[in-house]
Amino acid sequence: QELQDLAAEDDQGVQQQTQSAAKRMEQKERLHVAKAVARDEIKARVRSGKMPGLVLKFLAQQWIKLLLLAHAKRGKDGDAWTAAIETMDELVWSVGPKPTLEDRRKLAGLLPGLLKRLARGMQIVGTSEAVGTRFFADLLKLHTEAMGGSLARPMTPQADAAAPAEQARPEPSTSPTCGRCLAFPA
Repeated sequence: QELQDLAAEDDQGVQQQTQSAAKRMEQKERLHVAKAVARDEIKARVRSGKMPGLVLKFLAQQWIKLLLLAHAKRGKDGDAWTAAIETMDELVWSVGPKPTLEDRRKLAGLLPGLLKRLARGMQIVGTSEAVGTRFFADLLKLHTEAMGGSLARPMTPQADAAAPAEQARPEPSTSPTCGRCLAFPA
């Protein structure tokens, strides 16, 4: 009876080890698939057009971690994956030129939510505060360039003299330098 009990106990231990090993292999495989899918999504954005190096570096070093987590937990059909992809697309769009007033207004309206989602994603994956602060400072410069390179309309001396006083004043700022946009923890 003791021999049978020992054999049964040993069989149970082997079975638990086998299940544990199978789970680890399954997790490793899911992580491998998630990594490949996340890389493919980033590569697709890179191939779609010009992207500043800052954004590419951020996506490849920081945002990929969030994509990995989202995919590994719930797959491509999960809300977290969808939100991370949408945020990535908005980031890529936000740093491109905005030649029309409509595009600049859209960017100004998009920025507060985009910056919050970026900060939250960086927090989730444990991005250091120094990296986040530097990224957001550099991103502000890109957004300023996207809005036309200046926070106010440049006025030449000739235009100043010829323009009525109301027109010489800069337009109200809808730029990414508004207080709301910079109040996010990096």
